[in-house]
Amino acid sequence: MIAISEYAPGSEVITDDSIYRSQFIKKPTGENKVWDLFEFGVCANNKCGYLNIKRQISENISNFPKPCDICGEVVHKNNSFIIPEYGFIISSQANKSTIKRPERTYRVEIFYIGDEEEILQNETKEIEVNNQLIKIKSNSNDELVVINTSNFYICDVCGFAKIDKKLNTENFIIDKSEHTNPYRKVCPNKKLYRTRR
Repeated sequence: MIAISEYAPGSEVITDDSIYRSQFIKKPTGENKVWDLFEFGVCANNKCGYLNIKRQISENISNFPKPCDICGEVVHKNNSFIIPEYGFIISSQANKSTIKRPERTYRVEIFYIGDEEEILQNETKEIEVNNQLIKIKSNSNDELVVINTSNFYICDVCGFAKIDKKLNTENFIIDKSEHTNPYRKVCPNKKLYRTRR
């Protein structure tokens, strides 16, 4: 999972004595030419902390705030993300590699999400160790989610992506410098949308 972040836009990869920079998130093909956008919020209840994820259907309608899927506490939206299921594309520029370590963009958070149904249904066993009560629960279909917490601004026309190092909170920015698409042609779009990838 962290390997995906190694290829996220802005990261560098060395191969054949050259250094390449990942610059694009590959767009889906066919009729549905958009990425699925997901919103997430982490439950603030210290005894829960469940990562609530919902697919965002409309840009203007949020699924949050909502009750936590596990404990029912109100959960607020932390951010949104896409799953780069079609991969990444490198920039057309390649530089000679040096002894300097390749740049990486990933800052990750790892969340346990498990199987919601099993979490709610399975029994908790209690054991005592050194006068401390420990609660144990076993699940068979557990999952971990790794979220790259870098903020990316992405062109929804060509997949060009750049990292927001200032940590802006705007949903989009106007890219003052023109960017090219993966085919080295100038992209007409200047509006880049913010989301975590």
